[in-house]
Amino acid sequence: MGARGQGRADPNPTTRDLPRLPGASPSRTDKMRGYTYSEYATRRVLLSPHVNLASPFMQWLLIPAGVAIGALGTLIGVGGGFLLIPLLIYLYDYPPAVVTGISLTVVLGASMSGSIAYARLRRTDYYSALLFAAAALPGATLGTYASHFIPKAVFHGVFGAFLSAAAVWIWVSQRATRDAAAPRTMRDHPRKLTDADGISYEYAYSRRLGVGISAAVGFAGSLLGVGGGIILVPSFVRWLNFPPKVATATSQLMVMIYALSGVALRLSIGSLRGYVDEAAMLLVGAVVGAQIGARLSRRLRGRMLLRMLAVAVGVVGLQLILRAFAG
Repeated sequence: MGARGQGRADPNPTTRDLPRLPGASPSRTDKMRGYTYSEYATRRVLLSPHVNLASPFMQWLLIPAGVAIGALGTLIGVGGGFLLIPLLIYLYDYPPAVVTGISLTVVLGASMSGSIAYARLRRTDYYSALLFAAAALPGATLGTYASHFIPKAVFHGVFGAFLSAAAVWIWVSQRATRDAAAPRTMRDHPRKLTDADGISYEYAYSRRLGVGISAAVGFAGSLLGVGGGIILVPSFVRWLNFPPKVATATSQLMVMIYALSGVALRLSIGSLRGYVDEAAMLLVGAVVGAQIGARLSRRLRGRMLLRMLAVAVGVVGLQLILRAFAG
């Protein structure tokens, strides 16, 4: 007698095992994610009743999708994760830990490419980016582990509500002047920066407030897989008095730093095992798109960037809420 199952063709050669938490049995991990192996295998092969999204052609379409996500994400300084996660949910219906892991991988590549582009434009406040990124790292680590324990339906609803609330707040915040955003007594750290176009920016912020915002964003961004730029840009403009274009460039570097931490941790615990092809194709597109987005940013006004962010976030958030209620 040969090994068990010898001579029987694998009915589903494209099946991938679910990533497992350290020390967790397959049955426990599957129950936490709401999948059985047979259900998950069916989802991987029959990803759509009309189109085989696992076909090579559809896989290659992830590259132009990554270009669009990287361009818009870099243009408004958010990394693009808020667009990528709904795309993965609609196309592949992956568990939250996988969705957030792939998203952070692409956000890492896009933010790295965007940071290089913004470095050439000399709009990045490096001191502030490093200070706030260091404050965000502990929360990013906690968010990575927490993403493994969120049921899929709950994740969809929470993510949609988060995006919708963020859209309203961004739209309202961008209409206020920076002088009305925070009392001058809170501006204890003055900064001055001159970009490659010769435009000078002078602003001041509270380091204590900035560290607090960054710590919270590190957790939320890693938990939801969005990197956190979606919160950082309006927060920097509204509460830390950053000029919008400086906030966009600085947030890119911050997102790159703690997205790197989140991706490394997810790789170490196996969250991305078996999903490298999707992540790689999206990553290639996002890196190219980030350069496009950085160039376009020179032609747009700061308030226009925030308005674009609010509209895009609101549309995606409402779609996810409707999906969560639909079951």
